[in-house]
Amino acid sequence: MNKHCKKGSEWRKWDLHVHTPESILNNEFGADWDVYVKQLFTRALTNNIAAIGITDYFTIDGYKKLKTEYLNDAKLKELQFNDEQIKKIHQILIVPNIEFRLDKLVQDNRVNFHVIFSDEVPIADIEENFLHRLHIIIQGIPQEAGERRALTKNNLTSLGQTLQDQHENFRQHPSILYTGMMNAVISDDEISKVLSEQPSLFKGKFLIATPSDEDLSDVDWNNQGHLTRKILIQKSDCLFASNPNTVKWALGKFGDTPQEYINEFKSLKPCIWGSDSHTYDEMFVKNANRLCWIKADPTFEGLKQIIYEPDERVHIGEIKPDEKKVYEVIDSVKFADPVFTSEPIPCNQNLTAIIGGKSTGKSILLRNTAKTADITEYNKRNASAKIEDKKPIQGFQVMWKDGQISNLGAENNPARKIIYIPQSYLNRVVDDGEDTGDIDEIIQDVLLQKEEFKAWFDSLNDREKEIDSKVELAIKNLFENIGILIDKNRQKKELGDKDGITKQIEKLKEEIKTLQEKSKVNKEDLDKYNAVNTEIKNKRAAIDTLTKDISKLQSLKDISILVNENLTENILNQTLKEDIENLITTKIKNYKEDWSSEIENRVVAQQGRIQTLNAEIEALESSIKDLRDALKDQNALNELIKQLEKEEKLLLEIAEIQKEADSARKLLEKNIKSLADSNVEYYSLYLEAKNNVNLTQFDEDLSFDIITKFKKENFQESFVQKSFDGRATASRDYDYLTKYEFENPEAHKTFLITETKKIITNNIPKRKGMTNKEAVTSLFKNWFMHDYKVTFQGDDISDMSPGKKSFVLLRLLIDLDDSKCPILIDQPEDDLDNRSIYNQVVKFLRKRKKTRQIIIVTHNPNLVLGADAELIVVANQDGEGTKNKAHKFEYVSGSIEYSKAEDNAIAEVLHKRGIQEHICDILEGGPEAFDKRKKKYNF
Repeated sequence: MNKHCKKGSEWRKWDLHVHTPESILNNEFGADWDVYVKQLFTRALTNNIAAIGITDYFTIDGYKKLKTEYLNDAKLKELQFNDEQIKKIHQILIVPNIEFRLDKLVQDNRVNFHVIFSDEVPIADIEENFLHRLHIIIQGIPQEAGERRALTKNNLTSLGQTLQDQHENFRQHPSILYTGMMNAVISDDEISKVLSEQPSLFKGKFLIATPSDEDLSDVDWNNQGHLTRKILIQKSDCLFASNPNTVKWALGKFGDTPQEYINEFKSLKPCIWGSDSHTYDEMFVKNANRLCWIKADPTFEGLKQIIYEPDERVHIGEIKPDEKKVYEVIDSVKFADPVFTSEPIPCNQNLTAIIGGKSTGKSILLRNTAKTADITEYNKRNASAKIEDKKPIQGFQVMWKDGQISNLGAENNPARKIIYIPQSYLNRVVDDGEDTGDIDEIIQDVLLQKEEFKAWFDSLNDREKEIDSKVELAIKNLFENIGILIDKNRQKKELGDKDGITKQIEKLKEEIKTLQEKSKVNKEDLDKYNAVNTEIKNKRAAIDTLTKDISKLQSLKDISILVNENLTENILNQTLKEDIENLITTKIKNYKEDWSSEIENRVVAQQGRIQTLNAEIEALESSIKDLRDALKDQNALNELIKQLEKEEKLLLEIAEIQKEADSARKLLEKNIKSLADSNVEYYSLYLEAKNNVNLTQFDEDLSFDIITKFKKENFQESFVQKSFDGRATASRDYDYLTKYEFENPEAHKTFLITETKKIITNNIPKRKGMTNKEAVTSLFKNWFMHDYKVTFQGDDISDMSPGKKSFVLLRLLIDLDDSKCPILIDQPEDDLDNRSIYNQVVKFLRKRKKTRQIIIVTHNPNLVLGADAELIVVANQDGEGTKNKAHKFEYVSGSIEYSKAEDNAIAEVLHKRGIQEHICDILEGGPEAFDKRKKKYNF
């Protein structure tokens, strides 16, 4: 029965070597067939067996009895199977496996030969046109030795009784040695001859398997002693073998190339396995660590896929291969729109290929799958390739394998990631130069798979923010100091001219001197008075300075300490997070208290100096009290002295303001240099990338480089053109800006310092409305970027032809991307040449589908058959000659091996033929691709 599995080829357990009570020798089942069938299917269901090879020696009697007497609902119900179990039993593939003992010896041992027939070959044809045309050769029974008998039912029954008697005698008397336990043999040449003489009955409907579970990789095949075995292997389609080395050897993996193996043994040989059970306890579980997994529909056509894909379709081991995480697999999708089929459309966990004619709904299906599964990815790819989101539908669902559902347009969808490559995306997407584009992101994602690069890159954002903060603070300080400088110059101007005040002081001093000389006070006392008075003035000036400093110290007490909260918030361990937060609080509190205490100590020290100076002033004033009294009544003199004190105080204020202005000017220089240093830190930070990833360990064909680049175009557009008016700016200055090139960090710092001074001194005209601070802030943005480079066959990606670039991008996305999320690709062949598809892309798809789910829309047969797609989804739009059941757009799914001859009695085009026939009908070159696939390993 040709079973139609809608999810396509999936890994299932097959046991192709299970004996029956009809096997004569070693029969531990007894003669009760009801018991046998009950045990067979109970154990098969328990162990999830998808296919069984019913095996008997020289006959299909066991297979015949099972098929004709037991595989019907009535009999199965009689054996106490329920309806659900019966349904599952009918899904199990039952094929006849005839085991022959050959007349050839290999190292003194008899060799068996298995012929496995399709379940679609009539039992009568196997018996009458194959078995009954063979001749058995009698051995081990002296009176009949060498006799050839036709392999008929009567002859086999007679021989079987003789063999059974001998077998029973041997069991009762094990000391007796029987040299011919299997006393009938047959010629492999005759088997081959009979099968080949009737191609209309048997061609393509049987497989020959030779058992050999020793390590065949260790055999010297040039030795003539192995010639017989070599010939038998050459005649075989596959081997019954589970030895790991033999499995690899049969796939040509021990020679230089598989072709060398093909040259010697005619074709690669997939290895199958079975329990070879003769007892119920052995059935399906004997050698449980060597189960036979076949990725195919449970049909004989599915079994044949192992000869076309010997390395991909069969696996010997305990665990199912290629299993993916349930939250990284789309299980099925479903339209919620009356224009489309309402049935769920299944997806295979490996490679699903969506095919169909023009405008049949292929891309609509893939597009809405991407849009529903990951709207962010969908929008990003469409935007970068400038693809419009056209033909919206009413609703769509994506069912994930873990049971969660994503709904089109919903805000509470499960957080799932996909990679989506829209139609013609690979050719449309470009390197956006100084802006980060999709190509940069793709390359960056590949580099981020290197742990050392990822560790550095993860810290990049925080370190950039640190530099941003330094630049922001330096700009704030710069313009605060500019404000201080402007204010001090204004104050100086308001106080008066320093030279004029100095001359006025000199004039007043001369006048005071003249009046003092006229006074009653002698010259010596007068000189003392003036000297002490000058000292008092100096000490009072010192007190004034100390008082101002105390005020500044008081404002320093309240210090602000900032900690990047993102760093603590991102600590995953809650206990550690709370511990660090408490540590920060404690340390900041302690530091603030210690800082305030230290500042207070300095305030007290300054206050102590003021007290000392006040005491000294008091002593000095006391020392000249008599002289002051003597001069007190001289009104004119006193008035002059007051004026002198006022002018001297004014001169002192001017000196202090000048000192503060000089300090602000020095800080300006420091601020500008700090800004230049910080901006160059961006360059140094980006430059570190080269040292944080080994760019040589990705791929033998691809090489990577990371260049730290000055964004000249961005600099011109966002800073020069927006900040300055080229018509108002001197051509020399403007040309200098527009032609600026980054050479090295030191030259860049010099440039930044020079231009900053021009801006803040208004020596270069700015555009109307542009402030100095805005211009400086723009100048000190991060003008550096990573320019990611990838080279393939000597060409940089930016210089490649469109087809070659597309191939490299696809390779980066599929082959070098280690993530496991699904990847959805719409017609990649539109961007690639046929040689790349056949020689490269197919290889990538075959490799990556083992580790991640891939869904493609394609009209290229190589991507379907060459990549051995596990599931084919055929799309169709209702129309003349392409009738659907109920909707404008409908889909049918199945595996490559699902074949069904066209049934003209069925009107609906999707259902009147099998998947193989759809492939040949829809895909240009489909029949040739099938033929190429079959000939690949010389089958």
